[in-house]
Amino acid sequence: MKINFYTYKENEKERVSYDPSFKSEQFDPVHILGVRSCHADVDVTKVGELLYLTVSVKFVALAPCSYTLEEVEYHGKEKEDFIFSFNGNEEEGIDTIEKNGDINLDDVIHSIIVATVPFHLHKPGASLPQGGKGYRVLTEDELEKEREEDKSSPFDVLDNLDL
Repeated sequence: MKINFYTYKENEKERVSYDPSFKSEQFDPVHILGVRSCHADVDVTKVGELLYLTVSVKFVALAPCSYTLEEVEYHGKEKEDFIFSFNGNEEEGIDTIEKNGDINLDDVIHSIIVATVPFHLHKPGASLPQGGKGYRVLTEDELEKEREEDKSSPFDVLDNLDL
């Protein structure tokens, strides 16, 4: 859904409510498999050459379990503020409005969902695999500890040579 800068009146708050839909191809399948449901309420206020958006999103995303890769539901609820201008400035947190005055709300909501869903979700009851023949499974802490303990170099053997 797109909104247009020119359709809003100065200093009047208006609410836009809608249910965006996203295709699973719009997400990285390692992070998010899709969005089952989503509802957004967007409060829009125009002040001079700025458009202020307060976006409230409630959604159910599908993500892979980091242990089993099975589908897990993630229920999210976020509220974020955005500022848009024709002369956007990333350093000041001002996003750019398209030349024709349009702002794509689907892109804004998509970015909120991607930023909200954690990368390491676990399905209820799933546990970290323990390892098997030819492989082992370590947590990041165990891997880091192992790397700290094994600071040897393949060239250390040369120190023991009697020339």
